[in-house]
Amino acid sequence: MDRLSRQKLIIRGQRSLIKEEDTPSIDDVREEIKKIDDAIIQLIVERVNLAEKVLKAKKKANLEINDERQSKIVLERVTELANNYNLDEDTIREIFIKLIEMNIQKQYDLLNKIK
Repeated sequence: MDRLSRQKLIIRGQRSLIKEEDTPSIDDVREEIKKIDDAIIQLIVERVNLAEKVLKAKKKANLEINDERQSKIVLERVTELANNYNLDEDTIREIFIKLIEMNIQKQYDLLNKIK
């Protein structure tokens, strides 16, 4: 069964748990999603802004900007978390690969400004 089919089954299963009178309006749900999206973006900004500290620490420790060992540690950690929360591990890994790439790019940008 593919991921989309599993998600449809999960959604169908959840519908039966929600009583009709407890069903919020779509606008209310979308507003909740918007607030979560805003919080996610803010956390990404905070994560990327740590690039300067990471770069300084890497320079002090004489490490390369692209630290494959640390990337592997992060991806293993988030894969385990995804599994614990019943999230699709591959999707979570893809998201964090992009976050790692953003951080690495920010470090290179900062390094180029120093030169």
